[in-house]
Amino acid sequence: MLAVVSLGGLFAAGAAEETLAEGDPGADPGPAARPSVVVVGTVTIMPLEGWEEAERFQDPEGIRLTKGTGTLDALGFSFQGSPEELFDEYVLNVLAPQASQIRTTEQLEIVHLDAGFTAVRGFYFGVFGERNASIEGELTTVLVPGGTGVVFDGWAETGSYQFVRDEVNHMVQGLRVG
Repeated sequence: MLAVVSLGGLFAAGAAEETLAEGDPGADPGPAARPSVVVVGTVTIMPLEGWEEAERFQDPEGIRLTKGTGTLDALGFSFQGSPEELFDEYVLNVLAPQASQIRTTEQLEIVHLDAGFTAVRGFYFGVFGERNASIEGELTTVLVPGGTGVVFDGWAETGSYQFVRDEVNHMVQGLRVG
């Protein structure tokens, strides 16, 4: 599941907005004009400008969005427990089996999402896959009604995640249910 996706260079923060002057017919139409994408069931997120759907997952259900070397995997699981337990389960059962090395945050940050849900967030660093690619990432885990746990796994090659982190967290912050 974790493969390095290289689709081009990273945009400097704000560079795209600066080139799109107000009134320009090519200007960003704003978030209302961009369609949201389904993560699982009735859980949706709205990709920001430049983020493209790269893959759909069936088991677990979810979506992969990419921008340059940055990736956001948004996955839904049937889960009973806390966001902290979901974080630990994802690391143990999804990330660790794919990694030759992995380290995670010792203390998780509590995050309050716009939709009213409380999530937890923490970082990880690991070496993944046959290429032994060094990856840094950030997990945000949240429970939504209906016994669904949602994991947002934003990641990139080591040294690159910082360039997409704010955008990943903005998309996660805007999670919608219903």
